Amino acid sequence: MRGHISTHWLGLLFDYLEHRGHDASSVTGLPRPQPGELSRLPAQHWRRALEAAASALNDPALGLHLGASVRLRQLGVLGYVISVAPTLAAALNRLQQFDRLVYQIDPVHVRVQGQTAVLDWYTTVNDPGQIVDEAAIAALVACARDVLGEPCKDVPSLVSFVNPAPPDTTPYREYFGCDVQFGAATTRVSLPARLLPQPLATPDPALLAILDQQAGLLLRQIPGEDAFESALRRALAEAIAAGEPSLERISEHMHCAPRTLQRRLDERGLRFQKLLDDSRRELAERYLEDLSIPLSEVALLLGYSEQSAFTRSFKRWCGMTPRRWRTAHHP
Repeated sequence: MRGHISTHWLGLLFDYLEHRGHDASSVTGLPRPQPGELSRLPAQHWRRALEAAASALNDPALGLHLGASVRLRQLGVLGYVISVAPTLAAALNRLQQFDRLVYQIDPVHVRVQGQTAVLDWYTTVNDPGQIVDEAAIAALVACARDVLGEPCKDVPSLVSFVNPAPPDTTPYREYFGCDVQFGAATTRVSLPARLLPQPLATPDPALLAILDQQAGLLLRQIPGEDAFESALRRALAEAIAAGEPSLERISEHMHCAPRTLQRRLDERGLRFQKLLDDSRRELAERYLEDLSIPLSEVALLLGYSEQSAFTRSFKRWCGMTPRRWRTAHHP
């Protein structure tokens, strides 16, 4: 089996085992990942760790139970950028762009089919195995319910796994609350398409703290402080993280028309594109100064879907690559 998962997942398994009185390192044979570390664990090692934990806990449905315990804030920066998406549709788009940062085995494919939104994982050369699949799908559903809040009773409407049915399927039907199929052609999660425009629930305080930190770093070139500037800082921080930093999107955050926002910027002698570039550059430098944030997560925090796009922008701003800048400032 090829592929990798982020060690974020391993940290979640360690917490799960230790909460139940087990020495996670002894059970899995792996060291606990360090806070802030973004490294990769081969998928086969992840499956062995899950299987060892299932044996230690005498829980054949461990993948399901571990995944169900996951909350979006535990997925680090990926959880943050998904949580600040304005709607479920935007969140699923962010998931499709960035899920490889935490789960690089089989990519997710999102589409709308009639009245249903469908997420498919096509198993080709990779077969991560039942326990790996179940942990990932249960976590996805837990996070979807987390961000949707009240409408979560409708999520999902169907779940299917490529793996054969376990001896007892009751825990799966009880957790997912819908038809659960096994031995299917693809691993799939379906949900009603009518939920796609649904606004997401407010992020929890830990995620909002990240947003506040970003907002506090922005727009230092604007003198003084008034209600407009405060709102603009938060709107820029949120839009940058969500990958949608357009004038139209910022105006939506600020509950005004794009024309009104442009007029207010003009009154202060500010150009939107320069403001956006300056904000991204300042944030980039602050994040690069923090060695605990990997380069891939810096790009993600700034709303770039690809590391290469961030590198090109940073070279335009600073005349060098992000890696070289970090090395120069932290020899």
